[in-house]
Amino acid sequence: MKNFIPDNVSNFDNVYDVLKERGFIEQVTDEEAVRELLGKEKIKVVRSIAQKNRIQIKEISRKDYNQKLGAIAGIQGFAKEKVIYNGPDFPLEMIVFSGIDSAQIDSFLADYKQTGAQTVPLKAIITPQNIFWTVEALFKELWKEHLHFLPE
Repeated sequence: MKNFIPDNVSNFDNVYDVLKERGFIEQVTDEEAVRELLGKEKIKVVRSIAQKNRIQIKEISRKDYNQKLGAIAGIQGFAKEKVIYNGPDFPLEMIVFSGIDSAQIDSFLADYKQTGAQTVPLKAIITPQNIFWTVEALFKELWKEHLHFLPE
């Protein structure tokens, strides 16, 4: 699918931001409910693209945010620990790649971009440096980087 929002309609490339820009979100509905609905649509897009690219996906539940990335990815030598995350929800979603090569990642990201779905701003690849980090630690690092690159 291609982006259905022509450049002359809006500076934004996703439906949510265009609707918000035009005031429809505030006028007609609960903004959080729309965000939740669009988040569910984003998950459907991710699943579809992953299937097309023969990439296995795993959604991480909130209770597992204290688990090490190696355990979450099912990497040999890592076991899930008996800890449950009790902290706050993450304000943004993230995608973490593991066990696929850069060509597969590039293909996935290109396919995702072509759908016009709202971007997932936090992305990472499991590396020898972060494999021992928890999901929460990775999120905090990506969040810090994300905030650093936002315009002031």
